[in-house]
Amino acid sequence: MDKSTDDKKVVFRPYITTKDGRRIWAKWYGKKAFRIEL
Repeated sequence: MDKSTDDKKVVFRPYITTKDGRRIWAKWYGKKAFRIEL
């Protein structure tokens, strides 16, 4: 079964990038990756 819904794709990344270009790392919050819906 696919995890993605009809209009969204879900990816897992070890960091997220903010609008000003900084990276927020998941390990700062004790996580391995962030769940991102595109």
